[in-house]
Order: sequence, then C-alpha cells, then structure tokens
Amino acid sequence: MRLKVLIVDDEPAAIKYLLTIFQEYSKDFEIADIAQDGEEALKKIEKSEPDIVITDIKMPLCNGLDLVSKAKIKFPDIEYVLISGYKDFEYAQRAIREGVCDYVLKPIDVDSFVNLLNRLKEKIEKKYYDKQILLLKKIIADIKIDEKEIKKFLPWDKYFLCILREGGIPLKYSSKTKFINEINFETASEISPSKFENALYWQFFGRDDQELILITPDTGNKLTVVELFKKIFESKKDGGLYFTSVIVDYSFELFQLKDMLMKTLRFLDLNIVLGYTQIIHYNPNNSSSTLLSKESDINQREIEKKFSYYISNLMVESLEKELERVLDKLKEQKVPLIIVSSLFRNVIIFAAEQLNSEMKRYDIEYILDELISTSKRGGIMRAQKIKRSIAEVIALALVLIIYGIPFFFIFINSVKSKGEAASLDLSFPKQVLLIENYKSVLAEQDGVVVRAFINSTLITVFSVIVLVFVASMTGFIIQRRKNKTMTFISFLILIGLILPPSVVPTIWILKLLGLFKTLPGIVLIEVALGLPFATLLYSNFLSTIPQEIDESALIDGCNSYQLFFRIIFPLLKLVTATIVILSSISIYNDFVNPLYFLPGAENPTVQLTLYNFMSRYNTSWNLLFADVVLISIPPLILFIFFNRKIISGMVAGAIKA
Repeated sequence: MRLKVLIVDDEPAAIKYLLTIFQEYSKDFEIADIAQDGEEALKKIEKSEPDIVITDIKMPLCNGLDLVSKAKIKFPDIEYVLISGYKDFEYAQRAIREGVCDYVLKPIDVDSFVNLLNRLKEKIEKKYYDKQILLLKKIIADIKIDEKEIKKFLPWDKYFLCILREGGIPLKYSSKTKFINEINFETASEISPSKFENALYWQFFGRDDQELILITPDTGNKLTVVELFKKIFESKKDGGLYFTSVIVDYSFELFQLKDMLMKTLRFLDLNIVLGYTQIIHYNPNNSSSTLLSKESDINQREIEKKFSYYISNLMVESLEKELERVLDKLKEQKVPLIIVSSLFRNVIIFAAEQLNSEMKRYDIEYILDELISTSKRGGIMRAQKIKRSIAEVIALALVLIIYGIPFFFIFINSVKSKGEAASLDLSFPKQVLLIENYKSVLAEQDGVVVRAFINSTLITVFSVIVLVFVASMTGFIIQRRKNKTMTFISFLILIGLILPPSVVPTIWILKLLGLFKTLPGIVLIEVALGLPFATLLYSNFLSTIPQEIDESALIDGCNSYQLFFRIIFPLLKLVTATIVILSSISIYNDFVNPLYFLPGAENPTVQLTLYNFMSRYNTSWNLLFADVVLISIPPLILFIFFNRKIISGMVAGAIKA
C-alpha cells in the first residue's frame, strides 16, 4: 500500500529537500501534490485526498496551523505533520490542540523524520484495515455504503473467495451455529485483516467456529490467489478433523459478496465427504460444478432392522459397534456427508416406527446431528483423547508426588507425639495431638514464634514498599533515557542478578552505619538483593507504554514527579502486583540473610524459629514440623489467590502492545 503525501511549503529548497528524503528513504509513499500556501493546499487536499499532509507553519495567506484547523473539519482522517523553525512552546501547544500528529523542528534530521514516516505508515494502515472491516461488515449485513469510501479503502475491482470447513456440515441445532443469512452488522464483528507471505486477505468465522471464510482482492494473478488459498489451507490442517476447502474459481465484484457466500456455502454442504480432506474448485457460472454423485452399496433395510433391534433391546455396545462399522465403510467409499445424513435420517425414522415412538422432526434432526458429530474425529481423535487423558493423569500423579507427599509427611508428623515423630515416616499417629502440639509451638520461649511472625511481617512489608518505589522509578529512568550512562547503569543492575552477595563486607558496612542486628538493616539488605530483578521487570513493562504519554503530560504542565506518580505509576498495576507477590514470598521465607545479618534472640524471624526445636542431641520433630506448617500458611494463601497475577505480570513486558 503506497500512501499519498501532500507537501505544503513556500520555500522551493525545503520542498526539494523533503522530496529527496521521500525518494531515497521512503519508497512506501508517493507525493500526491505540492502547494506553496495554505489556501492552495486546502484546494489540493480536496482534489487529491492525501493520507498525510506535511506543512510548514510560516506561509503567506494561510499559515500551517490555520490550514490544519480548517482542513480537520472536512478531512479529520488525514494525518498532519508541522515543520517549523520555531521552538516556542506556544506553537507546540496549539499544534496539539489542532490535532497535529507530530511537530518537526528545522533543520530536519533524516533518521528521525524517516522513523516518523514509518510510525505514520503503521497508524494509517491500521486505520485502513479498520475501515475495510467496517465496509465488509456492512456489505454482508446489506447496509448501504458510500461508493466513495469503497473506492478509497477497497479500491480493487474484483475479489476471490475461499471457505475452509473443519469437519462436517454445521449442526443445525447447536447453540454455536449461526447461518450466513443471519450475519448482521454486530455478528460479523470477527472479521480481521491478515497477511500470508505479504498477500492481504480478510477472514471471519462462518456458521460456526469450525468454518473460516477468506476474501482476497484480485490483483491480476489468478494463480497467485489459488496458491495463497492452498497455503493457508495447509497451514490450518492439524491432523485432527478432516478439512474441506472450496476455492471459488471466479472473481466477483464486491456488491456480489453476500450472494456469492450463500452459493458457495450451499455448494460446500453438498460436497463434504465424511472423513475426507479435500480442496474443491467451484465456479458458480459453470454448470459442471455439481454434487459429488457417489452412491453407497450399504443395505439400508439391513441397517434399519439392526438398529431397531439393538435399540429395542437396549444393546448399547452392539449399536455403537454397528454405527462405527457403517461409518467406516462410508468413509472408505467417500460418500458425501449429505447422503450419509439422509441414510441415517431414514434409519432413525424406521427405528422410531418399530418402537412405536412419535418423534418430531426436531428430535430426528437433533439425534442425526449428534450421530454425525460423534463420527467427525474418528479413530485419530479418540486416540488423541486417550493420550491426553493419560498425560493428564501422569501430570496429576507427578504433582501429587512432588508436592503432595512432602506436605502430607510434614503435616502428619506435626500431630504425632515426640517419640512417634522421631521415626520420620508416613504412618498415622496412634493419638492425634493437633491442638497440643500447635499450642506448644506458639508458647515456646514466651511466644517467640508470635514475635517472629510480627518481625517477618514488618520486614516483608517495609522491604516491598521501598523496593516497589525505588525499582519503578529506576526502571522508568533507564527505559526513558537512552544514553551511555543509562546503558552502564543497566549493565551494573544486570550484574546484580549474576553475582552472589558478599557477607563479610556487608556486615562491616552495616556495623559502620549502626544497622547490624536491626530490622532497618535487614530491610535494606532485602531491597538491595531484590532491586535488580524488580528493575528489569519494570523496565520491560515500561517499554510497552508509549512515550507520547510523557510528552503530552509535560506539555499539559506536569513536572517530572507528577508525570511519574499521577500518570505512569497507575499504569504499572499489573507488574507491581507481580513484584509485590514474588518479593513478599521470597523475603518472608528468607532464612540465610536473617541468619547472617540479624543474629541473636532479640529480633527473630519465622524461619529462624526452626532452631528452637532442634539441638545437637535431641530434636522435637513434631514441634519442628508444626512450626513449618504454621510459617507456610501465609505465603501459601498468597500464592493460591494471586498466582494468575504472577504469570500475567511476568509476561506483560515480553510482547510489546
């Protein structure tokens, strides 16, 4: 797609410079026209209808800002770029109010200008795609549309159509099925533009989610269109259900789209063969495109009698085997599904008559739908289902072995007596001491476990608060300021993820600051250790937030602190939740750092209380395991309720929005 550009400037040298940039660096654009003042530009905009207008500010008759103001009223979809030698803030403010997409200062930097054009190209292409989808939806829904819009956004004279059908004919009474004549402006909302090897096409679901409709413009090479549809067909096959593809071997005008869809769908239904993957070429103007006239040598009367007998005697297994035998034979003979449906419809009616059952047409069709749908996947899908079930059972068993058994071992020993727990096995206790053991743990050393819970909570809360604010601001500065200093700082932070902490020098620094064996000291240690990972997450996430938000906020009068805390930080909720959860669990469960930097009995943490039930010669295993259960409850609850936020936040910065 080549985008049209109108250049407006009263200086020939400036026009020549811009033309050189377009010729040398931007082949996706064509110069629609050139104007030397605002009044002339307004006339040429109406005549050429460009996608982009690039205008100087200072011009005779009508300056650039006034030009944009007037043109926006009649042509709101055009993208406007102002070029000026003025750095005055007032001009930039007015340009933004008028809807200018960018403000370029002279002298023009070629690289920056080409980057701007590439961003505009992406934005305009998205706008074109949205318009194309809207127009296609209106055509399918029989809504009147402006021919001028069609010429601009769907300029091709002819189009080709292809339908990919996974499995058999749509179930008539399924809640997931809709018919093409019921597709209106709202239900056609799933139309989306796509590209396959640089070829543009539009796709949307047909009567259900197993039917894909593809439309592509006729660019003059019919062979290319056929190859496109065949390649898409090959890419959609997954080895499960069988596929039927109908390629319309005839180009048509856009207003014929609805009628062509109806004809092609009818042809598709007549030519689907049970269990057989195929590509069919169809020309609605050619009488040779007819139903596959494949007959079956199966004795219908024999089937009717067998089915009636099995049903009347409730012989379900025999009925299933006979059904599989008949369907397998029909698949081998490649009998069209519509003939198979007719055969089984008669069988169902005959069986109902033999059983003196009054069945309405709805009941017959529903049973028929269910009967055919169960045969769609055949042995391949049954085998896949069995494999999937086996895999699920194995995965569940592994989870139980890896996590369930150790937790059961800890809990079962926490309710035993001291002597029974010393055997360290999975046997059930002779007497359950649940309340007694847990009371003893909480009362140990005048409630040291309770004090440890309070200390661990304080350390976790304050560490996470400091970590979130420091890491978020650091990540923001690193991501927004692209220079050598920030690159070096990023490198230092990355080193923090790799190098292990040094215990002795850290203790020396804490003593020097008077923070050794104190809660504030351990908070600083936890923040320092968690900062590299948190900063990396914030920096990756911030790369998905457009920098234009910062510029708009600064133009509106925000200072740096207001920009971050009022605009940027509220957008970081997802990654902040992830860091809060992961850091809370890590800091709460930390054993090594409190052991080195918070020794002694003055400020115990939950992990250090495990020492209270251990000694050189004797260990109270029942109380030790009870303590483990107690200190495991808070992080376990946190993980169970917020594990989805952890996953979402971890991948949030992986793919740019």
